[in-house]
Amino acid sequence: MFWRRLPFDRKLLILFLLLALVPSLVLLTSQMRRLGQTIERWENPGVAQSLEASVEILRDAVAESEATNAAVMNAFFDWAGDNPGWSQEEALTVLTNESRARGAIPPDFVTIERETPGRDPQTKTVLAHYAGNGEPVALPTLIAGGLERAALGRDQTLYVRTIPDGGRWIAAVRFPIPDAFRTRYERIVRGYEFYRQLGVFKQYEKGRLLIQTIGIVLLAGLLAVFVSRALSRSLSRPIQNLVAATRRVRAGDFDVRLREAAGDELGVLIANFNDMTRTLHESRDRLARAERVATWATAARRIAHEIKNPLTPITLAIHRIQKRVDSLPEPDRKPARESLASILEEVNSLNALADEFSQFARLPEPRREPLDLNELLRSTVPLYLEGTSIEVEWILDPALPAVSGDRDLLRRALGNLVKNGREAMNGAGTFTVETGRARKERAFLRIADSGPGVHGDERKQIFSPYFTTKSTGSGLGLPLVERIVHDLDGDIALMEEDGFGAVFRIELPLAATDEGRESWPDESS
Repeated sequence: MFWRRLPFDRKLLILFLLLALVPSLVLLTSQMRRLGQTIERWENPGVAQSLEASVEILRDAVAESEATNAAVMNAFFDWAGDNPGWSQEEALTVLTNESRARGAIPPDFVTIERETPGRDPQTKTVLAHYAGNGEPVALPTLIAGGLERAALGRDQTLYVRTIPDGGRWIAAVRFPIPDAFRTRYERIVRGYEFYRQLGVFKQYEKGRLLIQTIGIVLLAGLLAVFVSRALSRSLSRPIQNLVAATRRVRAGDFDVRLREAAGDELGVLIANFNDMTRTLHESRDRLARAERVATWATAARRIAHEIKNPLTPITLAIHRIQKRVDSLPEPDRKPARESLASILEEVNSLNALADEFSQFARLPEPRREPLDLNELLRSTVPLYLEGTSIEVEWILDPALPAVSGDRDLLRRALGNLVKNGREAMNGAGTFTVETGRARKERAFLRIADSGPGVHGDERKQIFSPYFTTKSTGSGLGLPLVERIVHDLDGDIALMEEDGFGAVFRIELPLAATDEGRESWPDESS
């Protein structure tokens, strides 16, 4: 129930947020799990123990090497004390032999001096050369046998041993370390240090992954909000407009139209809605016209009946009086004949007016058939222009398909239009007759005269029965034309065009039997 009550735009926003956030959260969970599994494999106890054992072995090897080197130096210092006056070459030879005897690598560099109370400056010089700062080197390590050692630069070691007379032997020696051993040692130590830092790295990677995922989730959320708002505006707004338009239609406003969107489903829906309102509007107009026509037809029938009822006895009485005119004195005959002729002429006019009312009231049902509109115009228009100076400008579409209509009714309608134009031009001017293709499955007919035209409020009443601008006339000609056109499912309108008088445009449906009419272009194209 809660979901159904939510507005469309909020539903759309929630759906987009779910589509954006759920995959991101699933991805975060998967990545965190994979990271944890990878680090757990790295933190395998066997790996840790192997690394620790490797480091211990290396440390033991280094300690054993240092102990062997210290034993070599102790043996050398014993030999130096027993053999005064030795040279540096002899010292290097003795160290080489002692090293080989103990399975150690012989030194490739050695500098040895004996420090006595009177030779301090020279000792400091030796220490400064190897320590690099001009100060005595600290000797923190004390080896059994009174031997002290300290590491110098360039892989050299300083060995110092006290002498019973108060002096000291000082030797700077470099025992070479094999490159392969050094490389393995450094690799194992780096690997061990990296493994110790793995716990910190694990927390760092988890935090980094979490921050990245939060950023992606926020970005996806913002993108989802933006896209949902955009789609909401493009979808919900037309839907809201459609809802408002349907309410107006329900209230009776059939003139409402919506702006048609792109050719998607919503655009098709709006187009169908516009077609529906247009059809409703036309249907309402047709119904209103039908009601008006029915009312006018009833009134016309009654008027025709009321007029014709007295006309018959009046006509008979006039004929009887005409027969007795000859019995009058000669001076009275002529005025009597003229008066009777005038009365008879007015009676005939009334009779003709009654006939028009009858024709309007009893218009027959149309008999539809395919008609060549161009041929119908060429055979009808000239009949009503005989004896005038009116010229006709023909603009006929030779490829116009056949229309659906009643030949006799259309002749009557065209005759009324041409007679009105002829009277408006006083028998001289130009008629423009044009045909062509209108909107889908319809043809148009345009008849324009060069008369004064119809202006102002007269345009609104031009198709109203009994309305006329002429001194004589019933006011039923144009209403009769409108009724005939509408009975044939067509439309008629009084247009307003510069350079012309009255311009009437009629649209008629194409004949259903006309083949291939779908290929004809509309007038708008």
